[in-house]
Amino acid sequence: MSLFDSVGRLFGIGAAPAFTVPPGMDPTAAMMQAEARRFEASNAPPPSPDMLKAVLAKATRVRIIEGGMFQGKALGTDVRLDTIDPDDVQGLRDRLRIEAEPGGHCSCLGGHAMELYAGSKLTAVFGLHHGSGLRWEAWKQDAKISGADVFVSWLQHHGIPEPFEELRKSRHAQRITMAAASKWEAGAPAVLKPLLADASKGTLGTTELLLAMDASGDDETTKARQLMKWFGCTGGPWKGAPAYQEVPEAMLVKFRWQTLVEALMTDDGEIKAEPMVLEGAARLFSGEPFLKQRGADLARFSKELKDTLLRHARGTGEKAKFDLMEAAIKRAAQAPAPAAKAGVEEKPPSDNDDLL
Repeated sequence: MSLFDSVGRLFGIGAAPAFTVPPGMDPTAAMMQAEARRFEASNAPPPSPDMLKAVLAKATRVRIIEGGMFQGKALGTDVRLDTIDPDDVQGLRDRLRIEAEPGGHCSCLGGHAMELYAGSKLTAVFGLHHGSGLRWEAWKQDAKISGADVFVSWLQHHGIPEPFEELRKSRHAQRITMAAASKWEAGAPAVLKPLLADASKGTLGTTELLLAMDASGDDETTKARQLMKWFGCTGGPWKGAPAYQEVPEAMLVKFRWQTLVEALMTDDGEIKAEPMVLEGAARLFSGEPFLKQRGADLARFSKELKDTLLRHARGTGEKAKFDLMEAAIKRAAQAPAPAAKAGVEEKPPSDNDDLL
C-alpha cells in the first residue's frame, strides 16, 4: 500500500477527515508539517521513563507495523510483528528504556509504529525513529532510547532489521562528523585557535578575525595560504558542510584575487601547492560566496591554473566536486567584469594578469 493510500485509510471512509492534504502538496511533507505544528502546540509532559514502564507493564500484545506514525496512529498496514507470547512481551519490557532528558522533535514520521495492547484494548502507539527515538502523543517531545543497541537487536531478532541498520549508519555518520570537527580545529591557523568557539557561533565577524591574523606578522599571501589549507583540511563535501566551516571562506573572499593566486604558486612563479591548500582553493573558487561576489575574478585566472583546479577536483574521486569546479569556471566566463571605481580607469586583463 502506498503512503497516499495510507493517508486515505487514516482519514476513514465516509467520516470527516482529521487531516487534509493541501492541493498540490506532497502528502508526506504535509503530514510532517502537521506533526511539527502539533509538537509546537502540545502541552503534554516531557518523556517519562515511569510512564513508559507503566504502559509496558500492562502490555499483553505487541504489534509493529511498517510505515511510521501520524496523529497517534500507524500509517501502514504491513504488520511485521504481532505477538502475544509472554516471553516476547517481557523481552520488550527488559530492553526498551528511555532517558529522562527530552529528545526534541524528529522532522520525519518514523519508520515503524509499535502498538501495545492490554488484552483487546489498544493502550499506546509509538513511532520508532531511526533506532534511537520514540514518539508518543502522551509526550510533547520525542524520547531518546537509552541503550538503543539492545532494543534494535531485539527488533532484528524478530525480523525487523531496519532500525538496527539506521542506528549503525547514524553512528557511523556521527563518527565522521566528529572526526571532521577534530580535523577542523587542528587545521586552524594558530593565531585563530583561541577564537574558534566565538567564530563558530558567529559572535566574531570576518573583520575581527582578519585583524587577529594580522597579529601573526605573516604577509597576505601566507595568510591566504593558511586559510586555504584550513578550508580544505577535512577533505569533506564542498556543499552541505557544517556552517562552522564557512568561517575561512568568508575571510578568503576578502583577499585580492592576485593574492589568492599567489598563494598557489612557488617563489619561481610555478603553480604548485600542497593538496590540502589546493583542496581549499578549489572549494573556495567553486563556492557560491566567491562566485557571487568575485566570479569575474575567477575568469581572470590562467588556463593553467584552471586546469590545475580541475585536475585536483577530478583527483579527489568525487564527481560532485569536479562538477562544481567545472560549473564554476563556466559560470565565471559569463560573469560581467567588475564595475570601475569612480575616478579610476578600468583596464582589461593584461597578458601579465593571465600569467597569474
